[in-house]
Amino acid sequence: MTAFVSRLSTVTTILFVLMVASPAFAGPAAPSGSSAAQAAIAADITSGRRPDPAEARKLYDEGATFVDVRTDREWAGGRVKGAIHIPVKDVATEAAAKLPDKSLPIVTYCAAGPRAAKGAATLRKLGYKNVVAMTSGYPEWKAANYPVELPK
Repeated sequence: MTAFVSRLSTVTTILFVLMVASPAFAGPAAPSGSSAAQAAIAADITSGRRPDPAEARKLYDEGATFVDVRTDREWAGGRVKGAIHIPVKDVATEAAAKLPDKSLPIVTYCAAGPRAAKGAATLRKLGYKNVVAMTSGYPEWKAANYPVELPK
């Protein structure tokens, strides 16, 4: 069984490398003048892929805006440093006021992932172009010792 799993892992890795190297899977080119975060988010949107906390950290470092879609109580317990708070139930009504630039790279997050996906979908329906939802959530971000703001 172990040999089978090892071979399967090797085959999967080879297929992934071939797929990534193939021009057919390269995806659309990033618009000229776009940031690295916008290009990464555009690739994720095109592929239907969601960044994990480590990938989201790279987007954070590249200047993406983080939107916390958790409840007020969850927000008060700590959040990604510099994040904007819009509870998922309020995204449709508060996004325009809190996120006036629809071209900004945006990463939504919650506690586990589902609300982040819902928030990102709502933002896309409202015309935001560079939005992805982080998988996992704030607990994993915090556990990785990434930048957070904690209650005082």
